Amino acid sequence: MAGVGNTVTIEGCEGTTIIVAAHSLTIKNCINCTIHLCCANLPVLEGVNRDIKLAPYNTFYSTLGEHLTRADIPTTIDANMWQYPVDSNNRPIMLEDADSPVSILPPEDFAPFVVPFVTSSSSSARRIAPSPLSQTTATATAPSTSSTVTSTNPFQLPPTYSDALKRKSSAVTSLRTTLAEGADPASKSFLQKAIDAKFQEWLIETGHINQVNDLLSFTWEA
Repeated sequence: MAGVGNTVTIEGCEGTTIIVAAHSLTIKNCINCTIHLCCANLPVLEGVNRDIKLAPYNTFYSTLGEHLTRADIPTTIDANMWQYPVDSNNRPIMLEDADSPVSILPPEDFAPFVVPFVTSSSSSARRIAPSPLSQTTATATAPSTSSTVTSTNPFQLPPTYSDALKRKSSAVTSLRTTLAEGADPASKSFLQKAIDAKFQEWLIETGHINQVNDLLSFTWEA
């Protein structure tokens, strides 16, 4: 997740979501993985890969800006090669081919990842973070320095992805307004139960329930 000043190799992974910012990335013998990525060089696929989805970097934590500065990783769109994968011979992989091992995550499926903890170095800056769906843009300047707490995704998103986040944010705002102003207590209770049930169903169908269980295990171990 943090900035890496050289090469990250992802090997032998299956059914995994990975978030990484690095100068170079190699994906080797992986199946059914989604990789949210900022990469200063073209990502390389080696070996046998299947059903790999590439997407823009989608998270932040309080000291991310400092880590990106140390690793010398740029944050602008034109410096991010995340969507231009090549094979081990440096040949472009045709994403449109039916048998392509890699594809681009559709913007409507893109969502921010919220890091569920605050790093110890920023304990003095503990506060309520902005809504992740509101993080639709990023500055084109250099990453934050060590004296600045990173409070939004520092990587610029392609317009199609930022627009998709804006639509989701608008839908959430509309629903909240409906619940707050346009429904009686009985209707609010019914809608809340329906939303909870649908959310549980979505967690199971998408496999994200595994991430929730992992977080729970992490909390118990801590």
